[in-house]
Amino acid sequence: MSAITVEDDLIHYEVLGRGKPIILLHSWLGSWRYWVPTMQQLAVKYRCYAIDLWGFGDSGRNPERYTIDQQTNLLDQFMDRMGIRKTVLIGHGLGAVIAARFANLPQHREKVHRMMVVSPPLFDLNPKSTALTTNKIVEVTDGVEAAPETLPIIPVVTAKAVLEEVRQVDTDHPAVYIRKLLASVKYAEDIVHHAISETSPDYDKLKKEVSKADYKAVEQGARGSVDVKTFRDIMEVSVPAVVIIGGGDRLVAQPSDDVLQALVDNRPNLKLLVMQNSQHYPMLEENTQFVRLLKEFLEEPDVANLVLKEEWRRRKR
Repeated sequence: MSAITVEDDLIHYEVLGRGKPIILLHSWLGSWRYWVPTMQQLAVKYRCYAIDLWGFGDSGRNPERYTIDQQTNLLDQFMDRMGIRKTVLIGHGLGAVIAARFANLPQHREKVHRMMVVSPPLFDLNPKSTALTTNKIVEVTDGVEAAPETLPIIPVVTAKAVLEEVRQVDTDHPAVYIRKLLASVKYAEDIVHHAISETSPDYDKLKKEVSKADYKAVEQGARGSVDVKTFRDIMEVSVPAVVIIGGGDRLVAQPSDDVLQALVDNRPNLKLLVMQNSQHYPMLEENTQFVRLLKEFLEEPDVANLVLKEEWRRRKR
């Protein structure tokens, strides 16, 4: 087991391969371990680091470190201690939130070569923001306990084109759902079936890894992922970036076409792809296709040239 000590707390990581550095960050459910198949296939040309975030796997369990800010700081401290000046970031779920936040902080932007975010929470639920309803604008005082008639905020900082196009949105907002699902659970392994098929060969192994997590870290990660504006962070990132969504993700529901369109409009450095046969874990459920795409992403200067057969396109009405 590899580890470093930061302020009397242990940061566990594993490393494989030689070459340019890649850092992989796990989701709310799991640890560094589910990145192993991906690391093994990249190790010939890249030095892959997979980190256990605070409260997960074998890293330290100090609840004061479970906030998004502290997890982001963990990434910075890790890079500093390992002598990594610039890296590719691959973040999944909670890791996607942290990667996007890190890449947008002024003091860290120069440390990111490019970024891939997998199954990110693409919503923006600000407790004091203005939300849409079918016939009026209302003020949301508590995003989680918003009135039933309140519809979700469109995560484009109220982009007019999107607001005009939206006519009907599911009242079960994904931010509300994920917070309720993750933030109240004491035994995270009980909700693994929301993230990956129970028939998957990785299901039992993932469930075992999930059981190692401090449920308070899962809870804080869920709450923080709702409060941090990951959608905006992804939109504003300046490096080449790819967003991967699982078409069947039940943990982080796929946003509407309007939201997806707003994410990619006029952003040549940003590519959005949907892996239709995956739920929350494309790197496990469609590993061959995922790794092929990841390798192309690492080598292709222009992310606009990346293609999947199931590439997302706006549905015609």
